[in-house]
Amino acid sequence: MREGATLAQAESPERDGPLTDFLRDWRAIRPDIEPIGFSIIMHIRRLHLIAGRVLDQLAAEFDVNDSDIRLMMAIKRDQGAKSVRPSELSDRLNLTRATITYRVDRLLAVGLAERLADPSDRRALFVRLTQRGEEVLAEVMGRFAAATDERLSRVDAMPGGREALEVRLEALIAEFANPALPRTRPASRR
Repeated sequence: MREGATLAQAESPERDGPLTDFLRDWRAIRPDIEPIGFSIIMHIRRLHLIAGRVLDQLAAEFDVNDSDIRLMMAIKRDQGAKSVRPSELSDRLNLTRATITYRVDRLLAVGLAERLADPSDRRALFVRLTQRGEEVLAEVMGRFAAATDERLSRVDAMPGGREALEVRLEALIAEFANPALPRTRPASRR
């Protein structure tokens, strides 16, 4: 592989598409800034959107969508052997209480979750998955895991495989989670 080439470029020298166009255009507009960082983030964002569509397709059979499945995953994770308060879900998912109420109501309407009164506080409610909710979540997540494994087969063939990719993504998330922004203009990478 030539110096500076990515593994993807080495595997597919004729890469083409909107992100390739993006890099070319921005290199022309701002030759002093290397746009690969933007491209990486755009690839991650695009992957997120595509994975959401896959999850949507898998969930549609059960009259739910990817947002419903993510909420069900949060309920299952928080619930363990107990029910969970909607306010806890709101905090965990960083969503407004109104949004959580709307989403919980969607799950109630299709019989995948239920509300329970808090025996110690009549004003408070808990949410838990119904038996059907547990079954739907298990089925959708099993199918999504299989689809993910199939799509990661090319990554597995790369040096370090998916474990190396996961480590790099975790490092990237940690860096972006750092609230400090650079105060000076970074030096050009060219």
